[in-house]
Amino acid sequence: MGPIIVATDLSPRSDRAMLRAARIAKEQDAPLHILHILDEELPAAILHGHAEDAKKTLQSRVDQTPEIADRNPRVDIEVGHLSRLLPGILSDRKPGLLVLGSHRDRGLAELIGQPSLSRIMAVSDVPILLAVGEPDRDYAKALAGWDFSAAGNAAVDLSRRIAPDASLTLVHAWDDFAAVAPYGGSMGVGASPATVARLEESMESAVADLHKTYPDATIDQHTQMGGAAHVILRLAADRSADLIVMGRHARSGIARFFLGHTATAVALRSPCDVLIAPSS
Repeated sequence: MGPIIVATDLSPRSDRAMLRAARIAKEQDAPLHILHILDEELPAAILHGHAEDAKKTLQSRVDQTPEIADRNPRVDIEVGHLSRLLPGILSDRKPGLLVLGSHRDRGLAELIGQPSLSRIMAVSDVPILLAVGEPDRDYAKALAGWDFSAAGNAAVDLSRRIAPDASLTLVHAWDDFAAVAPYGGSMGVGASPATVARLEESMESAVADLHKTYPDATIDQHTQMGGAAHVILRLAADRSADLIVMGRHARSGIARFFLGHTATAVALRSPCDVLIAPSS
């Protein structure tokens, strides 16, 4: 795996992202890069002072945290906006994972916002981990949004690298408007028992196929009508999941809009970490 890049705003909650990134970097034997972005609209004189202060603060936190210091991380202070700077940084460093954290008590939206998160996902072909949970333990329960696609498979494969010992539940949900599905038949409100049964069979088949690749993994499935984001978030809360896994599709048009909306909605409201994998 390439370098693990973690973006931090220096808030205590963002420190969780650094700790999780350091943990993954150790497990994957990967370099750790820590990135802090300063607002480019600040006056030049103030910006220079803030950059020096941020560098000292960040280096001090690294030195005082053995789990991070042991990775001998590269620390960078950049000026600009996260969603505009990231494409160049990711292109140059070719990381294996980008880790983002939440901000204070108002969640990820306060750090980068929904439009910025959408832009980051649109310009990045790097897996993204949104770290909001406790970073001092291994992942134990993972949920994977499942739509029978290559992107879903890629997300599950990546999750097995990052969370090899976690149980995994494939989650498939459909909205009223989603009338076409790979398992055939209409999946509207009036879906027949036979149609639902075919879907269940398809999900069980997907579980069986994954067991061939990961014979020692604990894998099951959950199928439910409703908005995908709502179903995934509620199930994550009900089962005390500590990782949600989603694939990002290489599609265009309205399909990309809905898929991107689901990933963003889950990421910004999730009670646990969210791993978003590219389709390849």
